[in-house]
Amino acid sequence: MNSNGHKNRYLAYVRDTLPDSLSGLLKVAIHDTRAVLDAPSECLLMVDMWHRPDYEKQLCMLCVAGAVMRGTLRASDADLITPDAYSETISRKLYAIDKLRQRLPYDARLMLNTALFTAEQFDALKPHYSLKRAWRLGDLVWTGNIDKTLDILEADATLLESLGL
Repeated sequence: MNSNGHKNRYLAYVRDTLPDSLSGLLKVAIHDTRAVLDAPSECLLMVDMWHRPDYEKQLCMLCVAGAVMRGTLRASDADLITPDAYSETISRKLYAIDKLRQRLPYDARLMLNTALFTAEQFDALKPHYSLKRAWRLGDLVWTGNIDKTLDILEADATLLESLGL
């Protein structure tokens, strides 16, 4: 336990069941986030928390990547977890999910240590993404309009998939 009473876990033994593609990672993140939203109020979606228990309120605060930790990767709500608790491969995928949530696909691609976008992919993505749009999406999450946020992310996943990403 750390000084705040949270159990820090090192989860390098967790098997990587996450997809390798950006679109696949985003689809898993959307699915797991919807599962968190549909569950009883034991979790609170907060974009600035990875996976952090609040023992006083008896809930787990988590972000979109934290929803993947809780869902697909089966983390316990009692554990304080960041992506670095996992193997390097899983960690990079969780950081990529966070970049996709911020609508920064170029940064997400770098997190995965994969080849850069082709000129065709870059040209197709360029009008769809911008820093201004990324900040606007962040505002949607902060104002509690998570359904609209997830709809936008679903459109992003469809676009990424159509480009073979």
